[in-house]
Amino acid sequence: MTSEPGLTCIDGTNYAQTRAGLQAALNALPMSGGTIVIPSNAIITWDSTSIQWNKDHVHLIIRAGATLKLPADASAISLFNITRGGLSANLPLLVDAHEGDVSIRSGLAVSAGDYLWLQNIRAEGQMAQVQSVSGDVIILTSAVFHDFLLSDAAIVFKLTDPIRGGRLSGGFLEGNSNTGASYGIAMSFVTDFTVEECYAAN
Repeated sequence: MTSEPGLTCIDGTNYAQTRAGLQAALNALPMSGGTIVIPSNAIITWDSTSIQWNKDHVHLIIRAGATLKLPADASAISLFNITRGGLSANLPLLVDAHEGDVSIRSGLAVSAGDYLWLQNIRAEGQMAQVQSVSGDVIILTSAVFHDFLLSDAAIVFKLTDPIRGGRLSGGFLEGNSNTGASYGIAMSFVTDFTVEECYAAN
């Protein structure tokens, strides 16, 4: 297979079957995303640089038999660095939030649909989405699963411009145990991402 209509294909012609070729294909997508396909039995060779993945709703499909392969002299990296945005300045919670609560109180300026990061002094943290806001009461779409207490210096941040949606499907990730190389995925400030049917080995 050298092409798939409507999809971006790493076919060795339009995009080289290398880490740089895959990065170029990702860079060419709009910020709203799209679908990239690595064809069956392709071997995508890597260097010592991670793929920078900073767009919403990108679906990378690695067809059966395709391999993402680190060279023998690769330094320790993650194959994919999936991140965008960051965190706002933090504010303390105004009242304790207990495990199972579906609301918090804070003076943080947020709106429905925003994502928050809750954290306490024990480095327990949780991402949560805002359902609605009334004054300083923030209703969440799901309950908190730690206690975030004033006595534990509980604080809350707003995620600024997080990646919304993405998927990595299939394929074989081949690392190199001699160099300590990582064949994994580094991910931060991402609100919804699926990894399915991927296999890895040194």
